[in-house]
Amino acid sequence: QARVDAARAADRESAKARGEFNKTVKITAAMTQQLIERLRQDGVDFVVAPFEADSQLAFLVQHGHAAAALTEDSDLLAYRCPSVLFKLSE
Repeated sequence: QARVDAARAADRESAKARGEFNKTVKITAAMTQQLIERLRQDGVDFVVAPFEADSQLAFLVQHGHAAAALTEDSDLLAYRCPSVLFKLSE
């Protein structure tokens, strides 16, 4: 039982550390531009949202342009997105 408790505690600490790390990641305009250029080179269709993308993602899924939308929160539910994947971090 002690090993199980220790493993659970380690998992909680690891999850907490990942959460803190994710807060430190900053996406710069240069990084965004580099990604856009690479997607264009590779012929990948994409949409750039001017602000929050939730309403656009919901629209794309509702009209069959995307199979699902991936999110870290539940905002897509307010837009009645029919297929949402939540918190896929690994």
